[in-house]
Amino acid sequence: MLPTNQYFRSQLKVVDSRLKQLERFGTERVRAAALEQLREEREILNLVLLNRRVEAAKRVVDLRRWRTANGALALAEDETEVKAALAG
Repeated sequence: MLPTNQYFRSQLKVVDSRLKQLERFGTERVRAAALEQLREEREILNLVLLNRRVEAAKRVVDLRRWRTANGALALAEDETEVKAALAG
């Protein structure tokens, strides 16, 4: 089952708080890469929520497009696969 909008909103709050912490307290060496990664995550989460909002506003909602956020969830999955490949 795919995550709900509330899940994506809570993930967005987590990413935003991590961004704020890193901007204040991170070392220069770690900050550049981590900030870029977190900004990409935030952009994907915002894209998922925006695409779901746009699809839900239509008179006839295509649930397949709403569930996948019109392809935005594929970006999130690709990001997860890249992270797993880099870690392992």
